[in-house]
Amino acid sequence: MSDALIGPRSVRIQAGIARPSCPGVPVVIPRQGGDAFQQLAYSNKPDDAVILQWAAPYTDGGTPVNGYAVERKAGENGQWVRAHPLDVRETEVALTGLQPGQDYRFRVKASNAIGCSEPGSESESYLVPYDPSNVVRPSFTVGLRDAIVMEHEKVEFVVEVQGIPPPEVQWIVNGSTDSKVIVTDRDPDSGVSTLIVNDVLAGDEGEVKCIATNEAGQSTSIAILSVEAPPRAVLTKKYEDGLIFEEGDIIRLKVEFTGRPRPEITWYHENKRLAPDGRMEIEIMADCTILKVAQAKRSDRGEYSVKLQSGLGEDSASFLVTVANRPSVPGKPQPTDVLESVVSLQWDPSEDDGGCEISCYIVEYNRLGWDMWLKAATSRTPQIRLGDLIPGSTYLFRIKAENPYGVSEPSAQSDLIRLPARRYLKIQWAA
Repeated sequence: MSDALIGPRSVRIQAGIARPSCPGVPVVIPRQGGDAFQQLAYSNKPDDAVILQWAAPYTDGGTPVNGYAVERKAGENGQWVRAHPLDVRETEVALTGLQPGQDYRFRVKASNAIGCSEPGSESESYLVPYDPSNVVRPSFTVGLRDAIVMEHEKVEFVVEVQGIPPPEVQWIVNGSTDSKVIVTDRDPDSGVSTLIVNDVLAGDEGEVKCIATNEAGQSTSIAILSVEAPPRAVLTKKYEDGLIFEEGDIIRLKVEFTGRPRPEITWYHENKRLAPDGRMEIEIMADCTILKVAQAKRSDRGEYSVKLQSGLGEDSASFLVTVANRPSVPGKPQPTDVLESVVSLQWDPSEDDGGCEISCYIVEYNRLGWDMWLKAATSRTPQIRLGDLIPGSTYLFRIKAENPYGVSEPSAQSDLIRLPARRYLKIQWAA
């Protein structure tokens, strides 16, 4: 004999005593079609009773078996739960309250003074009979409820639905399902079915539908999933590189955004808040905002920005806009050196290059008495040296600036520039 502590009290246990081995596989005794002894087993039993029988453990562990715990599992993925509230003394039990039309599996554990055995092997699947003329259409005892969830969080939808036979449950999220959606099997004992949506995105917002169907008909429960998210501005690559428009064009700027609820949207130009006017139009749609500026001017160039604000946060995006045109007029040419057939000129560059680099300056000349201007040369810098002019002649000069968008108006013409006459040495000799 030896002492062992079990809880706060000592229990004297004989050496060599152990828990019993596993009981046999439980078998359902058929209510109809069985032998006389089987039919007798159902006498005085409720109409919905199901009788299970099993073999006693191979060994009782050295001390008598004092009870059996009977468990059941509904469907393939159900949980093992007690099928009878109390342990039974015999290797037989009558179970009631099983759901008609539901399939079950059963198993048994034996106990003695030492403890409980491991569960025995589970039975074959048993479908509880039901009367096809007494089917019950599915009904939601607990229906879906609308849910509001932050983006990237998890959301669960739970329903409780009953019916005979047990209904099949189908879930539809915003018209479809994908890998983020996890549906737990309906628990036949409670009728509870759960839908889990992982990593909720703004695009998941919409209708969630649960459809329960059995032989008697179909029922539907519907809820709305609302997704909240802080605002985020989304720019395409071309905006990151900057945009170019020609003067006179319609400037059209589009910024996409996400965020629920829809944020308040404000446009800025060079940090000045913009508002619609005769030339400017602002559109705000569900997922983007568009700014339109008619008859673009050079003054419309610069930094544009969009600010998004909601109760969940704020965001902004900025980008550059260039309004391109031909350059402004260069300065008046001034002579820096005048020789018999050579003139050096310089001038002030165009104050406005038109939004892109000036490719060259065009130098034109007019000889006094002519009624036309001719191209003399081009220069990449605001200065030039012109040769091959006619000594003793008087000239006017003017400058034009050129970029990829065109040629400027001509500058103011220079003052009259008279070239010195050629000097000759007179030589005489006697014949």
